[in-house]
Amino acid sequence: MQKLQMIILASVIILIVVLYPPSSYSQSPKSDQGRVNDIHLIASIIEEYDKTKGHYPFWENWQNVEKGMVAVPILVHMSSRKLPEEFQYPPTGISGLVISTEEFEEYLSKGLKRSINLPRDDRPIKSPQGNWPHFYQFQYDGHNYFLSCYLNSAIPFARKLGDNFYKYEVGSVEIPKRMTRKFRDIK
Repeated sequence: MQKLQMIILASVIILIVVLYPPSSYSQSPKSDQGRVNDIHLIASIIEEYDKTKGHYPFWENWQNVEKGMVAVPILVHMSSRKLPEEFQYPPTGISGLVISTEEFEEYLSKGLKRSINLPRDDRPIKSPQGNWPHFYQFQYDGHNYFLSCYLNSAIPFARKLGDNFYKYEVGSVEIPKRMTRKFRDIK
């Protein structure tokens, strides 16, 4: 049964890549539903990595940490735009390491033994009102991963952060308070 599930998952991923090749990601602005679909595609790749390797990406950073040292969360901000400096580092007061989308793709490609091209948010980040976090974000803390995007409209399971500003998030665990859905439970 597990083999059949992997074949179906691989077939769906191949179909998505064939129908929506990476070069089409920046051809027209995505809808909020398109962004949610991208988050689900990325999550399916993360889950495939877990099934293949027996752990989530970057798990090894938490193994055999030298005495006196600490492993920090890994963040990836996926955008088709150049990230302003403020988004190239973890938020103020939070420890972590931000790696590039290209490094993340290389890491996943090596682990899955195939080329991985992740979708990216295509909206501008800079605006006269300030910089917006218009990127897809992957976070891993040694135990759980989370994938999120910011949306302009209310959709089911998106948490309202402000006027026309919502966050949609999936991960390896459900967190009802944050409206984070466990990706494996999404049908």
